[in-house]
Amino acid sequence: MNLLFRLLASFAVCGVLPACVLFPVPHDLAPKISGVVLENGVPVEGAEVVLVRSYLSTVDATQVSKDQRSISTRSDSSGRFAVGPIKTVKVVHMFGDELLVYALVIRHNGQSLLGFRDSGTGSAGGPFSVTCDLARPKKYLDSTIYCEFQTPTNVQP
Repeated sequence: MNLLFRLLASFAVCGVLPACVLFPVPHDLAPKISGVVLENGVPVEGAEVVLVRSYLSTVDATQVSKDQRSISTRSDSSGRFAVGPIKTVKVVHMFGDELLVYALVIRHNGQSLLGFRDSGTGSAGGPFSVTCDLARPKKYLDSTIYCEFQTPTNVQP
């Protein structure tokens, strides 16, 4: 029923707007993120790593609300993890790029910590690699984060 309503609404909207195209296209809402979770440089096994796609400009590390999409995984014995991407299929396309807001949340020992958050327009890009040390918080804008992006070593100039 919900899908039928969406399709009918899509046809109605595209019938009125000249800058609208109606066809299905895969779309990444959040990129693939891989990396390692550490605590004072020691690998953390079993940390829950959650990739969150939000429609808001902020992401609360303590809870994922119902209007956000998320997927999660756990770090292995070496602290390694891979999560994402979060994908969807867009049917209605209007000119202009969609705002993307996504974050990585790490849950360990009863704490929920913001690994990082990012935003932009268009497609999520990626994949990205991060190193997250739960004992080494960093200040980034108005947030405290625990992950650093790794520079690819195989990029040709």
